[in-house]
Amino acid sequence: MSFIDTAKGLNADIVARFRSALETGKWPDGKPLSAEQKSTVMEAVLAWEVANLPPEQRTGYIPRNECQSTQPDIIPTVTRHDA
Repeated sequence: MSFIDTAKGLNADIVARFRSALETGKWPDGKPLSAEQKSTVMEAVLAWEVANLPPEQRTGYIPRNECQSTQPDIIPTVTRHDA
């Protein structure tokens, strides 16, 4: 069984603990997550979300209609005041 298959099969409680660990940078026992653990846990959470949640509930979801501006781009002008 691959890592992705294993991650997809995690139960929601484990995923909630993984999310908490990512948010705090620590495991429930207080030990810090290493950089490798953070990467692995994030990958597992994202794989689980793809398999178990609709797109709008996944981490990082941005609705298409909300990411398009309805106003023209405005480029601010800078006025320089020399003393």
